[in-house]
Amino acid sequence: MKKAFSVLIIILTIVFIPLYSAESKSIQSLNDLSSCKGLYTYSGYNYAYFYGYTSDTLYSAQSIPDINLRYIKVDGLIRAVCHNENCAYALYESKTTGRSYLIVRMNMQSGACDYFDIGAQNNIINSSFAVIDDEIFIIRTDSYNSYAASYDINGKRKYNYKFDFNIEKLFINNSKAYAVLSNGDIYALENGTHTYRNNLGNNHNFANAGAGYIYTEGKLLISLTDNSRENIINAKASKVVKCENKLFNFTGNTLKSSDGGKITIPDAYMLTATANLISVLSSNYECNTINILEMYENRSGNNDYDNNTNQSYQDLENQYKVKDNIMLGIESGTTVFQFKKNFPDEITVYNKDGDASASGKIATGFQCKVYDNTYKIAVRGDVTGEGNVKSNDVDVIMKNIVGLYSLENEFYAAADYNFDGVLDNRDLVLIAQKCQSQ
Repeated sequence: MKKAFSVLIIILTIVFIPLYSAESKSIQSLNDLSSCKGLYTYSGYNYAYFYGYTSDTLYSAQSIPDINLRYIKVDGLIRAVCHNENCAYALYESKTTGRSYLIVRMNMQSGACDYFDIGAQNNIINSSFAVIDDEIFIIRTDSYNSYAASYDINGKRKYNYKFDFNIEKLFINNSKAYAVLSNGDIYALENGTHTYRNNLGNNHNFANAGAGYIYTEGKLLISLTDNSRENIINAKASKVVKCENKLFNFTGNTLKSSDGGKITIPDAYMLTATANLISVLSSNYECNTINILEMYENRSGNNDYDNNTNQSYQDLENQYKVKDNIMLGIESGTTVFQFKKNFPDEITVYNKDGDASASGKIATGFQCKVYDNTYKIAVRGDVTGEGNVKSNDVDVIMKNIVGLYSLENEFYAAADYNFDGVLDNRDLVLIAQKCQSQ
């Protein structure tokens, strides 16, 4: 028993040993980013970066205030990367020793690189980690759940961060560390304390969207400083960023702001922002920096953005609800023509067969594409996909409530008539009343 306990202590102890320092390579061309398995963004108060990795190389391209790509090759297999205001990090598995891990730290200003050996690890989740100041966070597992453990730069164990739900992911935003739990909750981690920040909803895939914000594939812009969340209908992951209290996103060939600024850009793959600057990485890995003030030059008093795309941010949020990539709030009997009138020109509606539709009633099971984003459609009360509410919709909902039928996705959303997230007798009564009134 005593021997087993000693072995357990050895396994659970992480020891960070500075192996040696090295200089990273610096090049001006960003074409090497095209080889990255994953490409990510970091937007801070003073610096912004595009960063990623191949199987054995960590890349980071400073995009603001100057453009400079650094990279470092490691002797092992990279499992995860992260970035804070000044440094890029990679967690990698040693080539020579199975399940033995190291961390490389690449300073983006000086180019110096430091290495830390964390030893053999059989009980960590190696898909994400985070480093802020002198605290390193790693996801560990035990017989009960997964949790975050932190260490100082010398390998001394600092804190455990445990929750009622498993930790799925660690990430950095604006040089602060966050944990995402299996129920979607987001917590800030620092010096042994954890603070609730927000909830991701059902879609746990997200990208950084400026200092203090992330953007999910469920089309939610989520604040990490309070509980606020915004539905951004015509935005795409990695092409939306919030800066200077303004929302910026790229659609078509135009970078637009939530207050009417815009500038034409031929191509944009990813965005970063810091202070009054926005950096645009194109699909051919060219990087251009734009001063926000340029977006307001030559702007007329009645710019078409205010009358067109801005509606997606404001008017449409009030009229339609978007949750988990499903567009809600569409009343039964609405025609495709009536529905499309509420949107910019860049919208296409598809029927259940996937064909573009310009007329007839819009129904649950249809889809619409707004700019580059595609949404499922749920018509309130229409669970049979006919575009209206009839007695057979009531029958289906009754069967679902008693367990004889299972509504899913947009059809379940269509049955949630009062938008409270639960399908119950209250929805059934409201839909029955709607059926009688038609």
